[in-house]
Amino acid sequence: MSTVSVIIPCHREGPFLRETVDSALNQTHQGTDVIVVADGVSDPETRLVLDEISTQERVQVLHKHQGGVSSARNAGIRQSDAEYLIFLDGDDRRDPSFAESGLAIFRDHPAAYIAGGQTLMFGTITGLYGPEFSLGQFLNESLLQVGQMVRREDALRAGGFDESLRRYEDQDFFMKILSLAPDPHHAVVQVPRPLYYYRKHDQSETASGDYAVDLQCQATVFCNNARFIAEPAEEFIEWRVGKVSMLNH
Repeated sequence: MSTVSVIIPCHREGPFLRETVDSALNQTHQGTDVIVVADGVSDPETRLVLDEISTQERVQVLHKHQGGVSSARNAGIRQSDAEYLIFLDGDDRRDPSFAESGLAIFRDHPAAYIAGGQTLMFGTITGLYGPEFSLGQFLNESLLQVGQMVRREDALRAGGFDESLRRYEDQDFFMKILSLAPDPHHAVVQVPRPLYYYRKHDQSETASGDYAVDLQCQATVFCNNARFIAEPAEEFIEWRVGKVSMLNH
């Protein structure tokens, strides 16, 4: 049985999918398997790549009706029998040391519930994604990119990803994970080097904006996690007030 499963949702990522799967397989930690969830895939190029990678050792390809990225990730969570999970989008890459580094975090930091490193963007936008984690900012913004390691047991206890969300499903999921922690301030541990490579391109789901959808999804995340947000309410408000003050000067 593998120690770590990498869960890759896939819909139309054919041009990038081989590269993504290879980065998941080429880990310094050998006990890693890959679960690719084909979410209503219909385009020929992606189907061809799926057929090819399905023959590789340590790769499972699940086919399902299209339900969205959260539905695909949840199918992968259910399929895995590993103790730990890493989420990887079908057009991104991860560093060869990711699984090993994440396992070391969980071994050395008993309070950890989310493990990862820096996220480096490449493609049409380059540079580091986001500042270092702080709870106050995370409660206000989608600060953690989806490529993190969590315990599968915690993912199940949290109820997986909210399949009604078109955006901010990762922020919502990680809030639910942190709500399980006795002290969420110490529950996110990240090494100070890039472990996840986030491809930015015109076809990315987050590349185009829709204000109404964005607002609705943010409201859903807030409602889903209102009790959790209320506990560190002063940090939530302090960060928001500080940002407003900065913008007004």
